[in-house]
Amino acid sequence: MLIAHGLRPTKQRRLMARLLFFSSGRHIDAQILHNEAYKENERLSLATVYNGLREFEQAGLLRRVAVPSERAWFDTDTGPHRHFYIQSENRVLDVKNDAAVTPPPGYRITHVDTVVHLQKIEAD
Repeated sequence: MLIAHGLRPTKQRRLMARLLFFSSGRHIDAQILHNEAYKENERLSLATVYNGLREFEQAGLLRRVAVPSERAWFDTDTGPHRHFYIQSENRVLDVKNDAAVTPPPGYRITHVDTVVHLQKIEAD
């Protein structure tokens, strides 16, 4: 997969790919990925993780999710879809059952960046 997307399959990139793509549609940031590597006794610097995520994004393996957060969120599902962002939990979720978006004639959709912000309803 890495070679097919123009990336040299270094040990660090192979590890990151294994962690990122073990399931589809993951929303992840550098700190989460760094922690997952650490739990598997794999040592990656946080800088290596940040650089790797940017490289994966540039290669088309990840999509950056546009949310107002201190963290840069990435999605392993690079197809067109929308997201919910729960600010109080700093969490990103896919919107299920997206309504079809039809572009005007002569255009095609490259990606959709709609983000719906949510706030938890407090019980009375």
